[in-house]
Amino acid sequence: MKKALFFVVLFGIAFFNPKNAKAQDSSQHKSADSLFVNLQDSLKAFEKELDSLIHPKKKSYLKIEVAFLSNNVYFGRKDSVATPYITPSIGYYHKSGLYFNALVSYLPTSGQNRFDLFTLEAGYQHRFGDFQMQLVGSKFFYNNNSYNVESEIKETFAAAFSFDWKVITPVIMGTLIFGQATDYAGSFGLEHTFYAAKNKLQITPSVVANASTENYYNSYYELRRYAIKRLLLRKLLRRDSVNYTINANVIDASKFKVMDYEVSLPITYSVKKFVFSFTPVYAIPTNASQVHVIIKTASGIQLLNKTYTEKLYNSFFFQAGISYRL
Repeated sequence: MKKALFFVVLFGIAFFNPKNAKAQDSSQHKSADSLFVNLQDSLKAFEKELDSLIHPKKKSYLKIEVAFLSNNVYFGRKDSVATPYITPSIGYYHKSGLYFNALVSYLPTSGQNRFDLFTLEAGYQHRFGDFQMQLVGSKFFYNNNSYNVESEIKETFAAAFSFDWKVITPVIMGTLIFGQATDYAGSFGLEHTFYAAKNKLQITPSVVANASTENYYNSYYELRRYAIKRLLLRKLLRRDSVNYTINANVIDASKFKVMDYEVSLPITYSVKKFVFSFTPVYAIPTNASQVHVIIKTASGIQLLNKTYTEKLYNSFFFQAGISYRL
């Protein structure tokens, strides 16, 4: 029994010799360290890939687009004659959020067929988590014969803010409108985006209320709506035989009021570098303007001196486009 116990103790001492223990511990420690480092590297690589999917790295790009607008409707207002536009554009979008756009709008209406509007835009857009902001300034150059309701607007500056609450996204926008006089506009909307086809398809139902002053609209009535050079008025007033002067003004044009309510359904579909878009809009105008019209002959005979309430009509229009990123 004593001999057996002696051999057990001797075996134990030999097995747990400090040199053997040190070599064994070193080997185990090295193996454990290697596994831990590999796990860390794999985790970092996974996190990096996941982050790139959720927050793709921003890149600068050039965008070329062609869009068709079925009728130009601004805050529920439109001319008596439809104003469709074909608008090619080119823009540069820097990864910092700055962007620049140049657009030219062609009016394909029978008897018109002209480049009706040139537009230059510069802006900045940025996202802070669920909060997004956009600032944009625009300069407009309208054809002298244009009857677009916005044709007396020279420049605009707009600031838009939105916050994604997942279920709903509220959008607030304020706009300064510069023309013969300065106007102020404000918009409040609610929207939500649905994704399909691996996020290639986006559908964003939205509703918005627009309010503004109407100095730009007064200028349109004064200089465009009843301009003698318009063919319809020349025929109506028999321009060839008698000279007329027409003065038209919107009463209380500086009053801030709700102009219209709009329901829209923007749809976009992405295929590699191409984006196809379609946005149908239904506009419901409100608060009809009071317009004072005076018509006189060149000799000073007054033919009409009347204040009337403009007739408002709900409008359905759409914009469809295709863009390509370079």
